Amino acid sequence: MNSEAKDEDERTVQEKERAQTWARAQSERRKCVKAVFFAPGKLEKTIETHMAKAETLAAGSEHRMVHFAADSWWAVERQPWLASSCSADEIKPLVETMLAKKQATDVILVHDGRSRTVRRMLEDVFHDKAKDFADLWITYNPGACKGRKTFLGADNRATMFCDLPTSRTLWAVEEISDFTGAGAVDTHANTMTGVKPLTWWNMPLISASDKARVLCHTASCPPKTLYDATMGQPLLWNERNSLAYYTARIKRFKVKKKGTLLFGWRGRTRARMP
Repeated sequence: MNSEAKDEDERTVQEKERAQTWARAQSERRKCVKAVFFAPGKLEKTIETHMAKAETLAAGSEHRMVHFAADSWWAVERQPWLASSCSADEIKPLVETMLAKKQATDVILVHDGRSRTVRRMLEDVFHDKAKDFADLWITYNPGACKGRKTFLGADNRATMFCDLPTSRTLWAVEEISDFTGAGAVDTHANTMTGVKPLTWWNMPLISASDKARVLCHTASCPPKTLYDATMGQPLLWNERNSLAYYTARIKRFKVKKKGTLLFGWRGRTRARMP
């Protein structure tokens, strides 16, 4: 057998082993986490189908988290890296369906994506439709400004809107140690401060051609002086929440190891894998 044929055989074996390993990994991942995506026009139906599959948990101590973050919405603007591109009108039906289909031990969490217009919409929807409403304020460490600086124009704060499975008064107050920059010591606090934002260079990267296939349109890219996309680019420019952030929040809301539904970017999926 010549060297070229031998190399080809080795590549075939490696590809087969890689495919088998990936299949096993997918099987194990499905035991811990489910990432939900939807086709255009089937948003509400997709949510209804997956949220109907509830587990027997204990409200107040074991929960299923149903999560959506506005900064994980597809960006279609000409310069999506400059500001949040989420449309409040587009995601409103999604949030309303999540609240309507909530099960007895579900924690519904919706992150406003640091968008003022989305925040105003979520305030109205949650006050009107949430059964046990609460909110969590999040402040991020200042990061590099991607565009022109304006007075009080930073986007380093967000609000997490919550619909809990029981009244807040029935939850035990526990000590916390993550993101306590404002002096919080336990879960009586409704803030997460000093959150280190995820940077573009810390995100999983994707090629421009693959990104176009995922988003169904050709995505624009920042100038090289701002970001060199030669080796790839983030799928979503506005994502800011790190693995450490999601891990801390999963602990705070007593999310059970299995049963999490995730609407959005794969950072949340990584947080549920350990």
